[in-house]
Amino acid sequence: MVHPKADIPVEFFDAQADYRRYVSDSLRKGKATIGSLPGVIVKSLQEQKIANWLWQHSVSFAYERQIAVEDDDGTVRHLHPDFYYPQTETVHEDFALNADGTSPFADYALHAEKKRQAYRRKEIDFFETSSPGQ
Repeated sequence: MVHPKADIPVEFFDAQADYRRYVSDSLRKGKATIGSLPGVIVKSLQEQKIANWLWQHSVSFAYERQIAVEDDDGTVRHLHPDFYYPQTETVHEDFALNADGTSPFADYALHAEKKRQAYRRKEIDFFETSSPGQ
């Protein structure tokens, strides 16, 4: 599974953009169908690349491991960071953000900032990468 995989293979689409749109639509509907080498089903092609790279380099990780965080008002909510590295207790978010901080998805940039704040508030070691237009 080195290459992108979904219910309908990429070769059935007229253009790569059509395939990416299909994958994106599937994800919005809760149908994550992108496989990876370690056997983890991920939500984006970029996450697949990261999972495959981690697996190929023997890096231990958990995908979307649940973490409880407290908001400013004391409300507890659960985040699911893209990758969690248990050996260093580090969180890795791969945000679908453009270089200017915008996203093709509605309210996504605000959601990303709230996650950053929650990690800082709980003093969780984290880093982020970005993948425009996942």
